[in-house]
Amino acid sequence: MLYFHSKSLLLVIAAAAVVVPVSSFSANTILTSSSSRPILATTTSRSSTSSLLLLQSSSTSTDNKVTNNSNNEVTSATQNDDEEDTTDNKSTIAVERPVIHWTVPGFKFGWQDDDGNWFDEDGPRDGLPLNYWRQRSDERYYKKDMDVVDIVINPTSTKEQIEEAIKETERARSQRNPSINRKLLGEWAPLLRSGKDVYTLSSDVIEVPWKIQLERTEGRKFAPKNNYGLFDAQLVEGETVTISYSGNNMDKTFLASKLNEPIIFGMVDDLPLFFGGLTYLSDYILIQRGPEGDIDLW
Repeated sequence: MLYFHSKSLLLVIAAAAVVVPVSSFSANTILTSSSSRPILATTTSRSSTSSLLLLQSSSTSTDNKVTNNSNNEVTSATQNDDEEDTTDNKSTIAVERPVIHWTVPGFKFGWQDDDGNWFDEDGPRDGLPLNYWRQRSDERYYKKDMDVVDIVINPTSTKEQIEEAIKETERARSQRNPSINRKLLGEWAPLLRSGKDVYTLSSDVIEVPWKIQLERTEGRKFAPKNNYGLFDAQLVEGETVTISYSGNNMDKTFLASKLNEPIIFGMVDDLPLFFGGLTYLSDYILIQRGPEGDIDLW
């Protein structure tokens, strides 16, 4: 599924799923609900930590059961109504394109003018600004993901162009063992589901019908703090994860697994709502493929 954070909020979901988180944070107190971004950073001056489509949501539910196809274990699940949600309510959620997630907390943004002079936020510099190459690397990764989003939401893009852009992104791989990576945690908005557009575009504003949130069922856990800040800990094999779907106030749980096999939770708008089969994961978008190879872009 394709999800998109702000303008990069979830974009695609059909033949390959992509997801994007939607919230942005300021650098002074980098406290996010996304597992891949710093939660606490010791720096000043910078506004840039957000997940592609990370939106806060709450959910209530009643008991039900869901089978984890990846390990044949039955996990508890919750949901208000039937497995199928017809989503008669057509209200939408506006999402914005995410800001860049900078690796180095509190650095001073640098650039070079056409005459070869160097600058940072404080003014002219003698030579390269500190952490300039790390900054440029962060910018490249961001642009690469946003280029995919742009192609997905471009009304003139053909199905073939979208699929080729997604395949090229998938070839980059992103994270090892994406199905247990901390970057999954947080809220995502869909752009594509099963290869079908599920967003609307009006005056450059992207709107999605709903969002999902992935979080540790037992509560948030953090990795040891390092020079770049405080982050969510990586998921471990067999850890229980809750997936919340805002369209029907539904909560379900599954077990994190390196097997990365799609787990179908039900039907939403006549399309399967599933998680797994991830082929690409970054700070900004998520792509996954269903049992038939259909793409989701979040």
